[in-house]
Amino acid sequence: MGKFNSEFDLRLSSLESEWGQAYEASRAAGAEFLALSSSPKVKFVDVQMARARLDQAEQLKARIMAKIARLEETVIRASKAND
Repeated sequence: MGKFNSEFDLRLSSLESEWGQAYEASRAAGAEFLALSSSPKVKFVDVQMARARLDQAEQLKARIMAKIARLEETVIRASKAND
């Protein structure tokens, strides 16, 4: 199980790093969206594009979190199989 644990730890670490990057992208996209949407001089299309970037960043975070959950479920099943 030692090799499995190291592979799990490496994969989990990689996914956590990806999620952190997605989180930062989401924060930046959210800040941009708020700034643009509160400015009366900004074109509506620019606000729409900013909202689309925010939605994409949020979706990426959700996909990465789903990968983390599946990885954790795999480890739990493997642990139960070894008991």
